[in-house]
Amino acid sequence: MFPEGKRCVADFIPEPKMSDRAAKRIQKELAAMLDDPPAGCSINQVGDDLFGWQVEVQGPPDSPFEGATFTLLVTFPTTYPFKPPKVQFETRIYHPNINQRGDICLDTLSTKWVPSISMAQVNVKDLLPIFIKFGPKDLG
Repeated sequence: MFPEGKRCVADFIPEPKMSDRAAKRIQKELAAMLDDPPAGCSINQVGDDLFGWQVEVQGPPDSPFEGATFTLLVTFPTTYPFKPPKVQFETRIYHPNINQRGDICLDTLSTKWVPSISMAQVNVKDLLPIFIKFGPKDLG
């Protein structure tokens, strides 16, 4: 213990800001995805903005989207990973889980988001199956 009124060196070291923590996590995830991208995907940082990614997804074979390329914009909040990123299709697409603005309706990106989920998991487990599960029977 320090005498009354005295402070230790640790008292003068500022806590990292939430955005610094988010940037560190995003940088780590981006490096991992660039090193080993999910099949059919390419990822690019948007300019110098680490909090914005552009993802291109190839429509999978034997699906209504075969041969197409879809561009998505991923925007990370400064509170990431405690709040989910916003993932939006820039390419127009007709799909029951995607609205006219390109917003994706996925539980993983809203009510079921947990900080342990990474963008690689979102791409592989949630986004890519959107293309495969959709078929003519989903048209109504």
